Amino acid sequence: MRNGEQRAARGLTGYQFWNVRPLCLAALGFCLGICLCFYVRISAWGWLMAGCAALFLCMLWLLYTGRRGFFVCLVLITAGLGMLRTIPALRGVPLVWPKEGKIEGVICDFQQSDGVFTLLLKDVEINGRQTGECLRVRTKSANMQQARPGDGFCGTAFSIWMAESKSALDKIQRYANHWDKLAWVGEDVSIIRNDTAWAYWPARMRMKVAERIEMLFGRQADLVKGMLLGDKTGLSEQTRWEFQQTGISHILAVSGLHVGFLAALIIGALHKSKLKPKTQAAVLLGVLWSYCALVGFPASAVRATVMASVHQMAQAAGRRTDLLESLSIAALILLIFDPLQILLAGFQLSFAAVWGIGTITQALVRRCKKGPSWLINSLSTSLGAQLGIWPVSLQYFQGISVISVLANLIVVPLASMITSASFLALFLSVIWPALAMGFAKMINGIVLLLTYCTSWMARIPFALCKLPAWPPSAILLFLASLFCLSPYCLWKAKDRWMVVIACWAVALGLTLL
Repeated sequence: MRNGEQRAARGLTGYQFWNVRPLCLAALGFCLGICLCFYVRISAWGWLMAGCAALFLCMLWLLYTGRRGFFVCLVLITAGLGMLRTIPALRGVPLVWPKEGKIEGVICDFQQSDGVFTLLLKDVEINGRQTGECLRVRTKSANMQQARPGDGFCGTAFSIWMAESKSALDKIQRYANHWDKLAWVGEDVSIIRNDTAWAYWPARMRMKVAERIEMLFGRQADLVKGMLLGDKTGLSEQTRWEFQQTGISHILAVSGLHVGFLAALIIGALHKSKLKPKTQAAVLLGVLWSYCALVGFPASAVRATVMASVHQMAQAAGRRTDLLESLSIAALILLIFDPLQILLAGFQLSFAAVWGIGTITQALVRRCKKGPSWLINSLSTSLGAQLGIWPVSLQYFQGISVISVLANLIVVPLASMITSASFLALFLSVIWPALAMGFAKMINGIVLLLTYCTSWMARIPFALCKLPAWPPSAILLFLASLFCLSPYCLWKAKDRWMVVIACWAVALGLTLL
């Protein structure tokens, strides 16, 4: 018997249940520490005493159990680090602002839609008081036409809207999204030019790329900007509803799909070059991280870029990669920089989708051996991603798209052509503008076909099934049950499907209670 089968035959106890991955345990421990800060409020001295007691118990456990004790210590230590990283991030949440006043700050990013400018300010001062928070501001001032990220902003707010939070967790979630406070500013706005703000060059470059997309694609520019830059401000509510109804909203958020398309283009361009493999890998990672910075480092793009980087570095070192380990590294990097990202829907949906693909897709491919391989792979990948995001979608949108698998089979190939061709058109616009304009007109035809297909599928009866939101306990139980079907699980018992179904039944019961 092989080693994996031998371990599986020993039972379900301890680390014999699966091949333990330390980075995966570290990521789980870090997430646990972050979540504890949301639900447990203890003073700093209380956390210190609890940490010392936990460390002492871990040492005793380690001396007694050996390897298993190390894993317990790893989870507890990373949980403590997660708490230490999260506590400072929560200090700005309780701050109460006035309803109006003079606002000053630095423009991080801004978008325009129907003559209204929406800005994200950092280092905000209100009535001369430094808050240390970020603030969203909306204005119709014509002075904003010449504003750029990194410039200073000064204006008088006639209204500062503060969200009504149902719970402390809801308040923290709004704070993480920078939507807990929103100021409406009059047209008397002053912009302080700052030409030395090099830290904001990605945001400035994103504005220039958006302008070039508008020049190339005309009426279809809003959808192309959404697919390339994740900028959905120009999309109508009807278009957003259609994409949500069909379960294909992920093509409007820069994710692994877009990073994969760009990587394929770069690899194809470097394939015939005479560069060494390590140099090609360095060029590829440089382009991917530049693109990630260009779109503003969203969680889904960072996750995909980190996983691609791990894969490329492992190949250069002659080592194999593991999906769970790569996913864990991406989660740790994101949460170390900003632990409140764990509350964002984009973060949860991105990681849940990859978790579903990594745990379910391979199992489905192995069982379905009849039919074209490309169709089986596409269906399995789409179904795995949908199962992964199912409970998270119910939590945020109170519904799931029953035609999402079919919609993705039709739309994803079209989206791949649009995205790849649009990247190429943007590159050609720099060296050959006339050819780029002709190329863009061809792309517009594919964009129209995509919008027509989406609009048609969105009007299918019962395309979106409304269901009650799942509690966090049911979500965790559902996602954990998917692991039992994955290749990572060493338990090969024939009745594991019964265990999975039982877990799903319990999750449903927790939802209905």
